[in-house]
Amino acid sequence: MKALNQKLQISVLTALYQLMAFLAMVSSCTTAEEKPPLKTLKKQDAIELPPSCEQTVSCTDSAKNLPYMCQLEYQAQPLAAWGDSRCLAAQSLHRKLCILKADMKDLDAVSCVPDPSAGECPITPGFCTLEFRPSKCVALQYNQSNLDWNLRPTAWGSNPCVARKNLKIAACFQGLVPSLLSDIQCENDSTNGACPPKYDCLGAKYENTTCSISKLADTTLDEAWSVKAKHRCEATFKLKLKACRFANLDNKINPSDMGDIECD
Repeated sequence: MKALNQKLQISVLTALYQLMAFLAMVSSCTTAEEKPPLKTLKKQDAIELPPSCEQTVSCTDSAKNLPYMCQLEYQAQPLAAWGDSRCLAAQSLHRKLCILKADMKDLDAVSCVPDPSAGECPITPGFCTLEFRPSKCVALQYNQSNLDWNLRPTAWGSNPCVARKNLKIAACFQGLVPSLLSDIQCENDSTNGACPPKYDCLGAKYENTTCSISKLADTTLDEAWSVKAKHRCEATFKLKLKACRFANLDNKINPSDMGDIECD
């Protein structure tokens, strides 16, 4: 069970990069008795992208044989792309990274798997009103299984409609099937727009560290939160992201309320 929770923890990070980078870019605990059958990326599926935007991923016209999803960690959050084949998915991801002006030499190998969403992803943007009512939506169940608060797909938006649509996008980036999300709850964003946190660590010196916190505002956590990161800045971002998921209208937690961060 612990190993499966760790897999889900890795998968859950996939959601929020899409919200941070492309969309302008949780809550009481429920013990997960059964976990959804998530597909995890395997090392043998890793591929290398071209080292620069001047070079491209070359795919043949006959490459369309099976929908794939490719992803890698970028700026603390996984970034994903889909295509009608492994090659086309990798090509799409390469284009996204070039748009973001990513430094290819700092990226790990891309991992690709047959599209876990069974064709539901990526999500096509839909229409929402311009109402401004910052909201957060969270799915308490996936495939009829309860999820721990720390693993639930979560998304924010300028109003409930936008947050719900972002939740579907978040599911895609977690390698989930959006239509299998259930028990979706939305509420006003208790952090007044502080979530999701912004990643502002470009240029930070790599030092591979583990950081933790034991308090949020006046609340002592039952168990300290600990994250591994490339540097203290990234660790702070990840801990703020965790605080955003924990925040709700009852506990009034805000990412800025984190206590002292200890790093080794």
